[in-house]
Amino acid sequence: VSFSPRPFQYRAQFGFSSEFINGKFAAGAHPDCDLWVKVPDSAEALEISFGLREETYENPASATDGVEFSVTAIAADGTESPLFQRLLDPAHQAADRGQLFHQLTLPTPRPDTLRFSARPGPNANYAFDWAYWGDVEIH
Repeated sequence: VSFSPRPFQYRAQFGFSSEFINGKFAAGAHPDCDLWVKVPDSAEALEISFGLREETYENPASATDGVEFSVTAIAADGTESPLFQRLLDPAHQAADRGQLFHQLTLPTPRPDTLRFSARPGPNANYAFDWAYWGDVEIH
């Protein structure tokens, strides 16, 4: 898994796993999970990859109801602001399948910390929510 910089804290209801996705390692991030990463002083942008394993949507009888991925900016005083949020529902939306990518410019003033989170879908059903974070780069 390539987190740059590396997380300094994490919380995972069901633990983390190491996944092998598209020939690279990824952090298995079954909801509910959070990873906190300090933002380097020179950072201006964020690039992330994320998704759900194919097994989560291949069989309609045993499919996820979705997973929400989000990134939250946390200022030095603890103030939180959402930066990114996306609900993946690969069982019903073909565009939500496979590894997805997103990039964004960090806000000014630059946040102190970013929190990467995965939560269950709209029905709060944790079944088959085998999510992952791939490459995450704050630069």
